[in-house]
Amino acid sequence: NSNMIASAKSALAMAAPEAMEEISTSRAQRREVVLSDGSTITLDSMTRILVSASDEERRVRLVSGRALFDVKHSSLPFIVESNGGETLNLGTRFVVENTQRHTRVSLLEGKITVRAKPSDDPVSILPGETVSYASRGPVSPIGNTRDDPADWTRGHLVFDDTRLADAVVTLSRYSKRPIEIADSPKLQNRRVSGLFLIRDSQNFATVLADALDLRVEHTPEGTDKLAPN
Repeated sequence: NSNMIASAKSALAMAAPEAMEEISTSRAQRREVVLSDGSTITLDSMTRILVSASDEERRVRLVSGRALFDVKHSSLPFIVESNGGETLNLGTRFVVENTQRHTRVSLLEGKITVRAKPSDDPVSILPGETVSYASRGPVSPIGNTRDDPADWTRGHLVFDDTRLADAVVTLSRYSKRPIEIADSPKLQNRRVSGLFLIRDSQNFATVLADALDLRVEHTPEGTDKLAPN
């Protein structure tokens, strides 16, 4: 079925710091990687990471996209870089998303600290909490996690009063035709709630249009644009 998500699982020895190893996924692909220390990274669609380790630390750079980290406990810190900031832990489970505009960190299990710049004081968050930051910081106030940050690993996407512009970014990772929104702040700020099955990605734009009383314009650039009726 061409609409099903392609998944791949592989083992990876952590590279030396001077030789960070690149791992990526394309549109509508997920990939699970097991590191040599037993930690697991699950990459969402359209995600790129760089991985390395040394005698002092384990380090991953999230260049774009989002990933679920299931980190094995160790005396060596596990650091995830994104947008100039860092998420630090010794062993826990969390999701980091890099939208290019900002980074969002949601904790599922354990405890982590987040800082927008290496020179900043770290902010500690607990399970069920989320923070975000832009490339220049600072880290946002701690908030309760709204949507399920790991829903995509189970084949569906759940939105709970989510801003339409943010929902479209997520849905476009899986849609063969990327979804965009007409240049209207009012439209971009509309709210979306519901569950979307990833296997039905070809219908994402139509479902949104029907739910929000919009129309879908098929652009020459190969995108589906949501616009007011």
